[in-house]
Amino acid sequence: MSKELSRLSQVCRTLIKKMLLQLLLLRTRFVFLLWNQQHFWLLLKQEHRWWKSEIMIRFMIKEWFSLRIRILPSVTLSVTVPHTLSLPDQVKLAELLEQEGVDIIQTEGGKCSNPSKAGVLGLIEKATPSLAAAYSISRAVKIPVMCSSGLSAVTAPMAITAGAAGVKSEALQIH
Repeated sequence: MSKELSRLSQVCRTLIKKMLLQLLLLRTRFVFLLWNQQHFWLLLKQEHRWWKSEIMIRFMIKEWFSLRIRILPSVTLSVTVPHTLSLPDQVKLAELLEQEGVDIIQTEGGKCSNPSKAGVLGLIEKATPSLAAAYSISRAVKIPVMCSSGLSAVTAPMAITAGAAGVKSEALQIH
């Protein structure tokens, strides 16, 4: 009996997620997808004239791809490839995500990097994991690659040279 209840509960959660997604996506322009070994975390960013909101929903990997095709065909989808994977695994994941219909691949890695040098050399050292991922992934996929994490005004041009179609960095925001 408890197995049946558990299964019913899971089915209900899935249906609620689907309905919530359909409602949210009516006003969502951009979707970020964060990945770990077992789940996708869907981050919906909504910006309205008077408010901004972010909502995160957890999906099992197989559940996500079945929903993606039916619900999200007109929404730009960006997936962050985790820096914790080896570089060859990051490339394989990016290729898989491209096949599944992802629109943009985002690299990361600079947040975990602790440079041993100061100044410009330290900035370059900090950006190296993101730059390496952008270089490798951009040569393996045809979709745009966005380089993020650890970038600065010094290293952003390097990301473009490495093959990134764009850069994302808190340090580059103009105030």
